[in-house]
Amino acid sequence: MKRAITFALSLFLLVSVLFISPAKQSAAKSEIEQLQDQLKELQQEQDRIEAEKDAIDDDIDNLLSKKNAMDEELQVTNQQISIYEDIVENLERQIAVKEAEIAELQAEYDAYVDKFQARARETYERGEISYLSMIVGAEDIGQMMAKIEMAKQVAQYESTLLAKIEENAASVKELRAQLDSQRAEQQAILDSLESVRQKQSSTMSEIQDAIDTLEANQESLAAQQKKYEQMEAEIDKKISQLANPSQPYTGDELLWPVPGYSRISSGYGYREFDNAFHYAIDIPAAKGTPVIAVESGTVIYAKWVTTGGGNKIVLDHGSGLVTNYNHLSSFAVSSGQSVTKGQVIGYVGSTGFSTGNHLDFRIIYNGDFYNPSDYVNPTNSKPKKSIKDLIGG
Repeated sequence: MKRAITFALSLFLLVSVLFISPAKQSAAKSEIEQLQDQLKELQQEQDRIEAEKDAIDDDIDNLLSKKNAMDEELQVTNQQISIYEDIVENLERQIAVKEAEIAELQAEYDAYVDKFQARARETYERGEISYLSMIVGAEDIGQMMAKIEMAKQVAQYESTLLAKIEENAASVKELRAQLDSQRAEQQAILDSLESVRQKQSSTMSEIQDAIDTLEANQESLAAQQKKYEQMEAEIDKKISQLANPSQPYTGDELLWPVPGYSRISSGYGYREFDNAFHYAIDIPAAKGTPVIAVESGTVIYAKWVTTGGGNKIVLDHGSGLVTNYNHLSSFAVSSGQSVTKGQVIGYVGSTGFSTGNHLDFRIIYNGDFYNPSDYVNPTNSKPKKSIKDLIGG
């Protein structure tokens, strides 16, 4: 009786493994197919986003070039304005000096005229200026001639002095007029340059506004792409459900997936340029570079995905551990195939949403993502963390 019960329980467990697990796998496949159908409808929108982003990048580059050129022009204009401002300031100083000279000569002229007029009134009142008084008052002919000659010389001197003062004043006024003319010309140029500077500054502001608008559009598109990144992660989780939970992990530490290429261009975690969470490490390599299985397992997915991964391979290594290989140029294995550790499974490419040839490598355990950098390294020496500790092996 006891043996019969034991046999019955064993038979029940066997049936559970054979039928319940495939049912789960079938459900996972169905959900993946549904998600893929939804994503196909969004592919055109994503392509449009990519094209729009590229166009925005080009527009921003063009605007930045224009902005740099305009900035150089503005610097030259500012330098010209500075020079003309110095010229105008210098001319204004010269004009101020000439105005002071004119004022001084005018004061000298006015003072001398006042003295001359006062002396003339005084002489007239005393009647000392007439030639008759000179003749009558002279003791002899010589004295008379001397007085007349002296009067003539005084009158001539005064007349010459006044004329000289007037001539100097006229000369200074003419020079001042020339300086005024020069200042007006320079000020006109300065005003014109100031107008140019205002237009350049306005253009610079318009360019910057356009750049700000484009960058805002970029952020909006990046937010849309961020949604695709999340959808890609959801697909990866669904695909990981295709793994056989009853198959134990029997491997060792994981190999580096792209032998000979050690640089990581984008690590696991949030990216600065789009603030999206990156669930992989990106390993740049030449197109066609072999990609190997980091551990033995079964290929549970080897096809194109519309969420951005391009040509994708997913390996089931047992115990709920799967690894993803994205953006491949081509496949070396197919779904359902068993692979050995170090076997070439595909080749580096830039399919899907990719900015260059590289491998996007991901590790998923029981539906959760883990940082691949913790479990693989280019030298295949002891990693930061053991994959066996993660899965309890």
